[in-house]
Amino acid sequence: MAALGRILLYLLMAATSPALLAVGSDKHEALPYRVPPYQVPENTSAMELLRDLPLYELNPKYQEVRSIVEKNAATGRKTLIWSTFVRNLKSLERMLADFNPALIHGGTIDREAELKRFREDPTCAVLLSNPATLGEGVSLHHECHDAVYVDRDFSAGRFLQSLDRIHRLGLAPSTITKITVLSASGTIDELVEDRLARKLEFMGGILDDPNVRVLGDLEEEIDESVGMDLSDLAALSTYLNR
Repeated sequence: MAALGRILLYLLMAATSPALLAVGSDKHEALPYRVPPYQVPENTSAMELLRDLPLYELNPKYQEVRSIVEKNAATGRKTLIWSTFVRNLKSLERMLADFNPALIHGGTIDREAELKRFREDPTCAVLLSNPATLGEGVSLHHECHDAVYVDRDFSAGRFLQSLDRIHRLGLAPSTITKITVLSASGTIDELVEDRLARKLEFMGGILDDPNVRVLGDLEEEIDESVGMDLSDLAALSTYLNR
């Protein structure tokens, strides 16, 4: 189970950028993206390309995140960006520097200061975080109505709790909440989407509440790292043996 959990993490990283698999100076080092990117030199080895990929290719998911943030900021809307991986968050912090992003993860010293900045500073248009850190106990539904998921794991409970940060009872009927899930075709993202959809459908059926099919605040017993249960394990094994 632990070994497959690590494999899942590697696959999730690769679905965003294979460069996340390369070891940096530390495990949270931001990827050094080059804008515009360089041309790939001839005779570059696969390992060299993996190590230096951010110099040669601008990550498609990051590009989409920036496009969404730009559009939202232009209309005064703030954006909450979720990723499982701190390295993604640090890389996006650098890429979105002109939007004065707030950043909260397990190693953040003063989370309240970052939350306050996101809520109250009009120049802070972005909050970067992960569901394991900010998935519950924080309400942002008055300040933010746009969330983007760069990646997700198998934990339906964490996903629902993170959705609840910006979508709660009491919002004005005219409020439009936008949730964007970025998925790379032909990658583990598609399996995660399928497994989460099945879990959410099951939860909705059990509680006999149609609202829970989309949003809720549920608890489930999960693997602490990636939220895998036995059914997920079987699905991942099938995926790996295709």
